[in-house]
Amino acid sequence: MTTDEETRFNLAANIDAAQVVKRQTAAKLLDCHPSFIDSLCNRKELEAVHLGTHAKRITLRSINEYLSRCAGTPR
Repeated sequence: MTTDEETRFNLAANIDAAQVVKRQTAAKLLDCHPSFIDSLCNRKELEAVHLGTHAKRITLRSINEYLSRCAGTPR
C-alpha cells in the first residue's frame, strides 16, 4: 500500500506532463486559429488528450516543445 505522502509525491513529479489547456487557449498562446491547433494535433506536432467525445485538451509540454522546434528552424 502507498501512503498519502507517497501519492502526493508521485502526483507532484508528474504535474508538468499533466497540465493541459483547451484548444482555444492553445490557439491564443500560439497566436493562431483553433483549426490550426487541430491540424498540428493531426500531424502529431502537438499532443492532444481526449476527455470524452467532445473534450480535447492540449498539453502545455507539447506546446513548449513545438515552440522550441520552431525557434530552432532557420528562416
